[in-house]
Amino acid sequence: MKTHYICQLYSATSSRAGIKLEVSKMIEGTSETEVISRAERSVERGLCAGADAYVVTVDPAIGEPGEPQFLARLGQVPELQY
Repeated sequence: MKTHYICQLYSATSSRAGIKLEVSKMIEGTSETEVISRAERSVERGLCAGADAYVVTVDPAIGEPGEPQFLARLGQVPELQY
């Protein structure tokens, strides 16, 4: 199994339908602490509308990622779809 630590940043645009959030950047880190810190700093500094820090595991035999495990959800982030 391969573990990936991801910080995903979102930008927000306004329209008549409301606020639309889009992924503006995905950054892979080396640990939970690193991606949580990056998400916190990005939101605090106003570099994004919101940020998710999560971990996902990929089984190399299958090649598909498992469900993400969210470590932090900060600022404006999309609703989770299950």
